[in-house]
Amino acid sequence: MYKAGWHRYLTFCQKFALPCTPITQEKATLLAAFLGAEGLAFSTVDSYLAALCHCQLMANPSSLAPLFHTPFMKVLLRGIKRLQAEYGQRLTRLPIAVTVMHRIKTALARNPQSYHSVLVWAACCTGFFGFLRCSEFLVPDGTKFDPSLHLSIADLEFVRAPEQDTFHIKTCKMDQFRSGATVALGSTSSSY
Repeated sequence: MYKAGWHRYLTFCQKFALPCTPITQEKATLLAAFLGAEGLAFSTVDSYLAALCHCQLMANPSSLAPLFHTPFMKVLLRGIKRLQAEYGQRLTRLPIAVTVMHRIKTALARNPQSYHSVLVWAACCTGFFGFLRCSEFLVPDGTKFDPSLHLSIADLEFVRAPEQDTFHIKTCKMDQFRSGATVALGSTSSSY
């Protein structure tokens, strides 16, 4: 979890041309405000702040523990929490069932020779049969493609015998150490 928080902090600093070190209360406050504005959950923002504290202590173990929870930060975090409560719970994504896959295929069949239709159907099948979350094989909205984070052609491998496709996902929600996982998709004799 700390690695994800640290990566998010580095991305934030790069986006706004801020030096990454030293990690100051001001930068931590700006990061919290930015993440809250992006719609991240209060608990996620709070855990990312804990990651900054951890990274600061690891960089300089002899220093005192950094205090990012200033009175201003507490007000900011309370505001993020209250704002999320006002808008209610986020929409939860329901699991994709076979009936939904049929509806997607039917919609894409209107233009079966389209490269876009074939690409979308391949992505849907990969996610469905690989039991993947969207963030594990797609680039989230508003994010630029980063080959060190997102699935790319270099992560794909086709094995002839037995015929199967494998690919390496770089991160997944359940992988705390962000070491990734290899997913195998075997071929079938029937068409979907």
